[in-house]
Amino acid sequence: MKRSRLVIHFFLFLVAGACCLVFATRTNIPKYDGKKYSEWLSPYEAANYQWNTGRGKSEQYWESRNALLAIGTNALPWLLQELAYQRPAWKEKLETRLGGLRYPFYQWANWSWEHLVNRNSQHRWLVACDGLAALGTNASPVVPELGKLLTRSQSREMRDRAIYALRAIGEPGFLCLAAALTNATQLDRGAIAWRLGDTHGFNLGGSASAVASALVRCLDDEDGEVAYRAMEALDKLRGEPNQVIPMLTERLHDPRPYFRRTPAIALGGYREKARFAISALLDGMKDPDTRVAYWCSNSVFWIAPENLSSQRE
Repeated sequence: MKRSRLVIHFFLFLVAGACCLVFATRTNIPKYDGKKYSEWLSPYEAANYQWNTGRGKSEQYWESRNALLAIGTNALPWLLQELAYQRPAWKEKLETRLGGLRYPFYQWANWSWEHLVNRNSQHRWLVACDGLAALGTNASPVVPELGKLLTRSQSREMRDRAIYALRAIGEPGFLCLAAALTNATQLDRGAIAWRLGDTHGFNLGGSASAVASALVRCLDDEDGEVAYRAMEALDKLRGEPNQVIPMLTERLHDPRPYFRRTPAIALGGYREKARFAISALLDGMKDPDTRVAYWCSNSVFWIAPENLSSQRE
């Protein structure tokens, strides 16, 4: 019993010290109408999720969005700080120690931990990305800083955060990612290509051509993962047909079956715009890899189905 009391007192001491440290080092959170930026951001996230799941944009969405836009770029220093936040080692160790306490001390300590100290700290960078997405292109002043984080950071996690944040900003962020993708010394280019494709063309704006050009250049990359991820991204984006279709058609002759399969799938998504590739696709229907042959046949069906009947004859 005595030992348990000592543990509780020690825990309270750590909580008090942590709170003092947090308040002493944290950037002031901007406010609007008496509420902090973070207090406006939480309902915006919830309302935005409801909209994305088909329930429409509520009054809460517009109220919180207008508040975020009113605060505007004043929130950028705080958002950058949240994006770069990393949970300190002492929190990891303390969380492990608390997990070893017995009931009922564990239940009380766990509640105190989550509500007073941790407070979803591992998700703070994701919340910051939502804030950048709400600002959109108005957040472009932080693009150079995020670009530096992407190109210079030795941490894979921090580079991933930079990629995610740049994508959230929109056109200026996509241009930065396209430039990084064509830099042979840039780490995680496969992840960059994947993130670009994961947008499915949404919010690319004027950066669509630059993004497509960067991905097309990567099709010849010596790094097989980068080349493959670039092909996948082009399949999802389906933009710039005059630039992309000839390059995808060439990949139908790649000696690696999985490199032939992706363009075979992608070309069908361009429908009649991909008539240039019909001859190569008809040849691909005889491919020794049955999956490549199937997808070539499927693409011919969507592009020029009359060629299928002539093949059967």
